Amino acid sequence: MTHFAQILSVFCQYGRTKITGICDEDNFQAFHSAFILINCITIFVTLQYWGNHSKILEKLQKPIISIGSCTFGIYLLHIYIKDFTSLTPRLWHIFQEQIHMPAIIYAFFYCAAIFVCCYLITLVIKHIPIIRKLVS
Repeated sequence: MTHFAQILSVFCQYGRTKITGICDEDNFQAFHSAFILINCITIFVTLQYWGNHSKILEKLQKPIISIGSCTFGIYLLHIYIKDFTSLTPRLWHIFQEQIHMPAIIYAFFYCAAIFVCCYLITLVIKHIPIIRKLVS
């Protein structure tokens, strides 16, 4: 069900882009968009189901806690990584110019790459003793 709702949301966004002709960052990241609501409800229902009927969340507890403790750092770093590093042009060159990946699939890889970079940087920064004393 989760995959279906995410695919539905992506196609709704794609349809809106085709109809309006507007394909920019502001419209795709509109947090008040109805299509975001589809994803949020689906993720909530799925995690509630997994929590009650599966042991998968117990197995993922440590990674979820680790990512959760790094969310503010990820949030602060993602604009810098996206706009001021060579990651964006390099990923574009590899996935769009060499592989010719569809733009919507490239967007998923791009977001994942930025997330992983920001997570790793935040994780390293968290282990610096001086910063750990300042934050705790």
